[in-house]
Amino acid sequence: MNKHEFESILRDALERTGKHLAERPDFQPLISIQRQLEYLIKFNAGQEDSSRLKDIIVGIQAVREIKGWDDVLAHLLYKIDTEVDRLNPDFSLG
Repeated sequence: MNKHEFESILRDALERTGKHLAERPDFQPLISIQRQLEYLIKFNAGQEDSSRLKDIIVGIQAVREIKGWDDVLAHLLYKIDTEVDRLNPDFSLG
């Protein structure tokens, strides 16, 4: 996935998250997802370093908190999580 595609997915996910937060402003998983997406947008733009990539857990949150409630957002978060694993220099399969 190129930077432009990643940015588009991040912004789509952030927009959907924001709409849900307008309805449920105290729902901690959405607040966490929003913060992670904001960091990733800055990282993708070169405004943040990769040090927090290892802390991104949007895929886990998608499974636990979003799937079945907003499957479109869950799918976007899975795609983002996969791309973060690819980008993370600390990620290894063994």
